Amino acid sequence: MVSFQLEPPQIEISNLCAAPCSPKSNHPKGVLLYEMAVGKMPFRGNDENELLWNVCYEQIHYPMFLTKELASLLQSVSSKHDNH
Repeated sequence: MVSFQLEPPQIEISNLCAAPCSPKSNHPKGVLLYEMAVGKMPFRGNDENELLWNVCYEQIHYPMFLTKELASLLQSVSSKHDNH
């Protein structure tokens, strides 16, 4: 009996833009924290290409209702360029 294993395609943002998303990066955790605090994802797009462009090149907008401390925390954790 022959069995096949199909795996979903892996898309690495680091191959698509200058914003590395390595396993040690805090950027994905920052995006998750942003969604938890704001109630929506920080990036949107009409299609996959637009979404990836926004992830790579657009800045995250922090709503006015966030406290200064929370916005600062989200900015530091969401940084695309970790200082390791």
